[in-house]
Amino acid sequence: MAQFKIGNKAAEKWTEQNTYDIFMQMLSVAQEDEKVLCIQDVLHHPEIKLYRSGMDYLLEKFPVFGKYKKDIQDAIVSRINKGALNGNLVSTPAIFRMKQLGEEEKQVHEVTQNIRQSNITVDSKQDKEVVNALLSKFESEDE
Repeated sequence: MAQFKIGNKAAEKWTEQNTYDIFMQMLSVAQEDEKVLCIQDVLHHPEIKLYRSGMDYLLEKFPVFGKYKKDIQDAIVSRINKGALNGNLVSTPAIFRMKQLGEEEKQVHEVTQNIRQSNITVDSKQDKEVVNALLSKFESEDE
C-alpha cells in the first residue's frame, strides 16, 4: 500500500475555492433556513455536513474566511432577535444565544452634574462671566 510522505499535500481536499464555496453555502443556509438557530445547525445541515473541527481547520488554513463566519453568525443573531421580538422565542434564552454568537450589550452610562449645586470658586472676572452664563442657561432650561 502506497503512502504519502509527511508534509505532502497531494491528498489534501480543501482548496481556497472549495473553502469559499462551502462558506457561501453555509451563509445561504443561515440566511434562508428558518430552523437554523445556531452555527451547529448550519454545520449539520444536509447541504453542508461539516463538523465544527472541519470549519475550525478551514479557518486556520484560510483566515480570510473568518469574515464569512461572522456573517453567518450575524444572520443567525438577526433571526433570533426577530423571533424574540415577535414573541416566537422566549427572550432570556434568545439573549443567551445571541451573546454566545458574539453579540454584545452596549452599556451607556449617563453622567450629569447639576452645576447649581456645585461649589464653584473662580478667580478671574472672565471665569465669573462664563459661570454666570452657564447658570443662566440652566435656569432658562428649567423654566
